[in-house]
Amino acid sequence: MEIKKYKPKFILYYLYKNQKNYNKYFQNKMKDIDKYKIFHSENHYKPYKPHYQNGKFHIFYYNLTNKTINDIVSQHLDISFNPWDITNKKKLEYNKLYNRTHKNGWIISGKIYENYVSYVPFIIAYHKKYGIIYGDFSKEINIISDNHNESIKHFLDNNPPLIWTSWDV
Repeated sequence: MEIKKYKPKFILYYLYKNQKNYNKYFQNKMKDIDKYKIFHSENHYKPYKPHYQNGKFHIFYYNLTNKTINDIVSQHLDISFNPWDITNKKKLEYNKLYNRTHKNGWIISGKIYENYVSYVPFIIAYHKKYGIIYGDFSKEINIISDNHNESIKHFLDNNPPLIWTSWDV
């Protein structure tokens, strides 16, 4: 097995190509998060005032549209993961390493950071069949696998990262 590196724009365009699944994934997650009264904004054009409160995480996402992609790319592309990707806990500690095993077989590890919103910039993911994926998705993604393309596609289809721009925060 060798390491193959992917650039952030590969992730962006792959998710945009599969935008219906991406948007549906996040809309379903928002329904779960709403149960806990956790802040989120579905559309970055709406104003919001995020803040950290009582250990709850604050997240937001964008519906991927052509306009959103153009805006993000023209500003600053950020790709990160949300706290639910690495933990089921409702009360979080920042800068603590979390691990979560998903039903789809991926074990994802990372630390949660907070800067108006909670996000996980660097992850390490392992799957028995698909191998290891790690990196800061805003900079470079590394894959150790027998089939790199199959691995990244399975990972992104089942655990899509958040596409956003930190300029909005």
